[in-house]
Amino acid sequence: MEFLDSEQAVTTLKDYLDDDINKILNDLVSNNIKIIYLDYNHIDKDKFLNLLKVIKDKENVYIKVPLEDFISYEIQADCDKIILKCQLSQYKKYYKNFKHLWFEIPYSGELMDIKRMDKIIIKVPDEMFSGDELLSFGKKNKIMLSEALLSSNTIKSHPCNAYLCSGKTCHSTKGNFPRQLAISSDGNIFAYGLIDKDYRIGNIKNFSLSQIKEEWSNLEQYKNFINLNKTAYLKFVFNGLYSTLFWGNCLKKVYKNE
Repeated sequence: MEFLDSEQAVTTLKDYLDDDINKILNDLVSNNIKIIYLDYNHIDKDKFLNLLKVIKDKENVYIKVPLEDFISYEIQADCDKIILKCQLSQYKKYYKNFKHLWFEIPYSGELMDIKRMDKIIIKVPDEMFSGDELLSFGKKNKIMLSEALLSSNTIKSHPCNAYLCSGKTCHSTKGNFPRQLAISSDGNIFAYGLIDKDYRIGNIKNFSLSQIKEEWSNLEQYKNFINLNKTAYLKFVFNGLYSTLFWGNCLKKVYKNE
């Protein structure tokens, strides 16, 4: 069963360059993954150009590549499916030359000085679990955040957002299969980027995502994931201390036992 539109599923393939990438992307797209990121710490020019061909006709698939690589290749790509990972100073320097591309910039107080807000994704740090300031800043300037930001009241009223009810009991029919997936270079899938065998969902090279989803509730990792969400709910939602939450970062914080 594919993801619902309301689930807004996101998947990141980290440093994945195997020849079956087109097949895997088609599998993810067919499961209604809303955004797919191909994220690279470094990629050579030929592989980068090949990836551009692969994603050309695929909606909502983006390549993340360091600005340094992009500049060194001297590619004047007229393509809004590329996200350049850079610092704020680099963004200010290169925006005029590459304003048709996206820029991912780490969050810091300096972001308040940005005047041109189009085509920007603010990279939310893992240690940031509440985001009142970013919520108002994002709404005012119409920018994207790298992590989904939810209100605590929404999670309380609709615990499906914290995977604490399933499609069988949820009024919105949302399931409890993780909506944020990270796929490693060897094809292993992890919930919310928790690179740990206890949160390993399956391997996309061996089975389709639909097959993996069918087996999900039978796995020990399923129980681990639900228990992680229960602990995060008690720590961040139940006490009412926070009005907004980056749920993925809340899970990471609980996972690290912080």
